Amino acid sequence: MTVFLLGQDPEAFPPPERADRSGLLAIGGDLTPARLLAGYRRGIFPWYSEGQPILWHSPDPRFVLLPGQLHVPRSLEKVLRRGTYAIRADTAFSGVLEGCAAAPRPGQDGTWITPEMHGAYTALHRLGHAHSVEAEWACPSRCSAMDDYRERLRDRRSKEAETLASLTGWSMDDIRRKMGPDGADVKNPRPWYRRLWNE
Repeated sequence: MTVFLLGQDPEAFPPPERADRSGLLAIGGDLTPARLLAGYRRGIFPWYSEGQPILWHSPDPRFVLLPGQLHVPRSLEKVLRRGTYAIRADTAFSGVLEGCAAAPRPGQDGTWITPEMHGAYTALHRLGHAHSVEAEWACPSRCSAMDDYRERLRDRRSKEAETLASLTGWSMDDIRRKMGPDGADVKNPRPWYRRLWNE
Protein backbone atom coordinates (compact mmCIF):
# COMPACT_ATOMS: atom_id res chain seq x y z
CA MET A 1 0.00 0.00 0.00
CA THR A 2 1.42 3.37 -1.05
CA VAL A 3 0.35 6.49 0.83
CA PHE A 4 1.68 9.78 -0.51
CA LEU A 5 3.19 12.49 1.69
CA LEU A 6 1.94 15.96 0.78
CA GLY A 7 4.37 18.86 0.62
CA GLN A 8 3.94 22.64 0.68
CA ASP A 9 2.17 23.10 -2.66
CA PRO A 10 -1.59 23.10 -1.98
CA GLU A 11 -2.32 22.04 -5.58
CA ALA A 12 -0.01 19.00 -5.49
CA PHE A 13 -2.15 15.91 -4.91
CA PRO A 14 -1.43 12.46 -6.29
CA PRO A 15 -3.94 11.09 -8.82
CA PRO A 16 -7.09 9.94 -6.98
CA GLU A 17 -6.85 6.59 -8.79
CA ARG A 18 -3.82 5.80 -6.60
CA ALA A 19 -5.93 5.61 -3.41
CA ASP A 20 -5.95 2.26 -1.62
CA ARG A 21 -9.09 0.11 -1.32
CA SER A 22 -10.30 2.06 1.74
CA GLY A 23 -9.89 5.34 -0.15
CA LEU A 24 -6.78 6.52 1.73
CA LEU A 25 -4.57 8.47 -0.66
CA ALA A 26 -2.23 10.85 1.17
CA ILE A 27 -1.03 12.12 4.51
CA GLY A 28 0.13 15.51 5.74
CA GLY A 29 -0.22 18.93 4.23
CA ASP A 30 -2.51 21.45 5.86
CA LEU A 31 -6.14 22.53 5.96
CA THR A 32 -5.82 25.88 4.23
CA PRO A 33 -8.71 26.92 1.98
CA ALA A 34 -6.45 26.62 -1.08
CA ARG A 35 -5.59 22.99 -0.30
CA LEU A 36 -9.14 22.01 0.67
CA LEU A 37 -10.55 23.48 -2.53
CA ALA A 38 -7.83 21.84 -4.64
CA GLY A 39 -8.65 18.49 -3.02
CA TYR A 40 -12.41 18.80 -3.44
CA ARG A 41 -11.99 19.70 -7.12
CA ARG A 42 -10.33 16.29 -7.52
CA GLY A 43 -12.72 14.32 -5.29
CA ILE A 44 -10.23 14.24 -2.38
CA PHE A 45 -11.12 15.24 1.17
CA PRO A 46 -9.56 15.18 4.65
CA TRP A 47 -10.88 12.71 7.20
CA TYR A 48 -9.03 11.85 10.37
CA SER A 49 -9.52 11.73 14.14
CA GLU A 50 -8.05 13.70 17.01
CA GLY A 51 -4.38 12.80 17.51
CA GLN A 52 -3.87 11.55 13.95
CA PRO A 53 -2.05 13.35 11.14
CA ILE A 54 -4.20 14.81 8.36
CA LEU A 55 -5.35 11.91 6.20
CA TRP A 56 -6.68 12.54 2.68
CA HIS A 57 -9.20 10.17 1.11
CA SER A 58 -10.72 9.52 -2.31
CA PRO A 59 -12.98 6.46 -2.03
CA ASP A 60 -14.37 4.79 -5.13
CA PRO A 61 -17.29 4.64 -5.27
CA ARG A 62 -18.53 7.52 -3.15
CA PHE A 63 -22.10 7.63 -2.02
CA VAL A 64 -24.03 10.68 -3.07
CA LEU A 65 -27.56 11.88 -2.38
CA LEU A 66 -28.85 13.59 -5.50
CA PRO A 67 -31.65 16.04 -4.60
CA GLY A 68 -33.36 15.39 -7.92
CA GLN A 69 -33.63 11.70 -7.04
CA LEU A 70 -34.90 12.09 -3.50
CA HIS A 71 -37.84 9.84 -2.61
CA VAL A 72 -40.17 11.50 -0.11
CA PRO A 73 -42.52 9.07 1.66
CA ARG A 74 -46.13 10.15 2.19
CA SER A 75 -45.65 10.32 5.96
CA LEU A 76 -42.87 12.85 5.42
CA GLU A 77 -45.10 14.84 3.06
CA LYS A 78 -47.48 15.34 5.99
CA VAL A 79 -44.65 16.66 8.14
CA LEU A 80 -43.64 19.05 5.34
CA ARG A 81 -47.18 20.37 4.92
CA ARG A 82 -47.52 20.99 8.66
CA GLY A 83 -44.48 23.25 8.70
CA THR A 84 -42.94 21.32 11.58
CA TYR A 85 -39.47 22.64 10.80
CA ALA A 86 -38.22 25.97 9.54
CA ILE A 87 -35.56 25.39 6.88
CA ARG A 88 -32.76 27.95 6.63
CA ALA A 89 -29.35 28.10 4.98
CA ASP A 90 -26.11 29.54 6.33
CA THR A 91 -27.56 30.99 9.53
CA ALA A 92 -25.79 28.72 12.04
CA PHE A 93 -22.77 27.20 10.31
CA SER A 94 -20.63 26.86 13.43
CA GLY A 95 -23.55 25.44 15.41
CA VAL A 96 -24.17 22.80 12.75
CA LEU A 97 -20.52 21.72 12.94
CA GLU A 98 -20.68 21.61 16.74
CA GLY A 99 -23.91 19.60 16.64
CA CYS A 100 -22.43 17.11 14.17
CA ALA A 101 -19.27 16.76 16.25
CA ALA A 102 -21.29 16.09 19.42
CA ALA A 103 -23.74 13.61 17.84
CA PRO A 104 -23.47 10.13 19.36
CA ARG A 105 -22.01 7.51 17.04
CA PRO A 106 -22.65 3.98 18.33
CA GLY A 107 -19.54 1.87 18.00
CA GLN A 108 -17.27 4.87 17.38
CA ASP A 109 -15.13 6.96 19.66
CA GLY A 110 -14.72 10.64 18.91
CA THR A 111 -15.40 12.53 15.72
CA TRP A 112 -13.62 13.60 12.56
CA ILE A 113 -14.73 17.19 13.24
CA THR A 114 -11.67 18.14 15.24
CA PRO A 115 -11.07 21.75 16.33
CA GLU A 116 -8.71 22.08 13.33
CA MET A 117 -11.39 20.83 10.93
CA HIS A 118 -13.95 23.16 12.52
CA GLY A 119 -11.62 26.11 11.94
CA ALA A 120 -10.81 25.05 8.38
CA TYR A 121 -14.43 24.65 7.31
CA THR A 122 -15.43 27.86 9.07
CA ALA A 123 -12.78 29.61 6.94
CA LEU A 124 -14.27 28.00 3.81
CA HIS A 125 -17.71 29.16 4.93
CA ARG A 126 -16.52 32.75 5.35
CA LEU A 127 -15.13 32.59 1.82
CA GLY A 128 -18.49 31.34 0.48
CA HIS A 129 -17.38 27.77 -0.31
CA ALA A 130 -18.95 25.81 2.57
CA HIS A 131 -22.62 25.99 3.47
CA SER A 132 -24.99 24.68 6.08
CA VAL A 133 -28.67 23.91 5.96
CA GLU A 134 -30.48 24.06 9.25
CA ALA A 135 -33.82 22.48 10.09
CA GLU A 136 -35.16 24.18 13.21
CA TRP A 137 -38.18 22.79 15.01
CA ALA A 138 -40.97 25.30 14.49
CA CYS A 139 -44.21 23.90 15.82
CA PRO A 140 -46.77 26.68 15.34
CA SER A 141 -48.70 28.01 18.31
CA ARG A 142 -51.74 25.91 17.35
CA CYS A 143 -49.83 22.73 18.29
CA SER A 144 -51.16 21.03 21.38
CA ALA A 145 -48.86 19.86 24.15
CA MET A 146 -49.17 16.30 22.81
CA ASP A 147 -48.23 17.40 19.29
CA ASP A 148 -45.26 19.19 20.81
CA TYR A 149 -44.20 16.01 22.60
CA ARG A 150 -44.65 13.81 19.50
CA GLU A 151 -42.75 16.18 17.23
CA ARG A 152 -39.79 16.35 19.59
CA LEU A 153 -39.57 12.55 19.63
CA ARG A 154 -39.49 12.21 15.83
CA ASP A 155 -36.55 10.38 14.38
CA ARG A 156 -33.71 12.67 13.27
CA ARG A 157 -33.94 11.13 9.79
CA SER A 158 -37.29 12.83 9.31
CA LYS A 159 -35.64 16.19 9.97
CA GLU A 160 -32.79 15.43 7.59
CA ALA A 161 -35.14 14.21 4.88
CA GLU A 162 -37.30 17.33 5.20
CA THR A 163 -34.20 19.48 4.80
CA LEU A 164 -33.27 17.64 1.59
CA ALA A 165 -36.79 17.92 0.23
CA SER A 166 -36.82 21.65 0.94
CA LEU A 167 -33.56 22.11 -0.94
CA THR A 168 -35.09 20.85 -4.17
CA GLY A 169 -37.64 23.68 -4.18
CA TRP A 170 -40.25 21.36 -5.72
CA SER A 171 -43.76 20.63 -4.52
CA MET A 172 -44.48 17.09 -3.39
CA ASP A 173 -46.28 16.44 -6.70
CA ASP A 174 -43.23 17.69 -8.61
CA ILE A 175 -40.97 15.42 -6.59
CA ARG A 176 -43.19 12.37 -7.22
CA ARG A 177 -43.40 13.15 -10.95
CA LYS A 178 -39.63 13.65 -11.32
CA MET A 179 -38.78 10.60 -9.24
CA GLY A 180 -41.05 7.99 -10.71
CA PRO A 181 -41.12 4.54 -9.15
CA ASP A 182 -37.33 4.17 -9.09
CA GLY A 183 -36.48 7.18 -6.91
CA ALA A 184 -33.64 6.81 -4.43
CA ASP A 185 -34.63 6.67 -0.77
CA VAL A 186 -32.76 9.09 1.50
CA LYS A 187 -31.38 6.09 3.41
CA ASN A 188 -30.02 4.53 0.20
CA PRO A 189 -27.61 6.87 -1.54
CA ARG A 190 -26.40 5.86 -4.98
CA PRO A 191 -22.80 4.88 -5.72
CA TRP A 192 -20.94 7.56 -7.64
CA TYR A 193 -17.86 6.11 -9.28
CA ARG A 194 -14.70 8.15 -9.76
CA ARG A 195 -15.04 8.11 -13.53
CA LEU A 196 -18.39 9.94 -13.11
CA TRP A 197 -17.03 12.29 -10.44
CA ASN A 198 -14.28 13.53 -12.72
CA GLU A 199 -16.43 13.96 -15.85
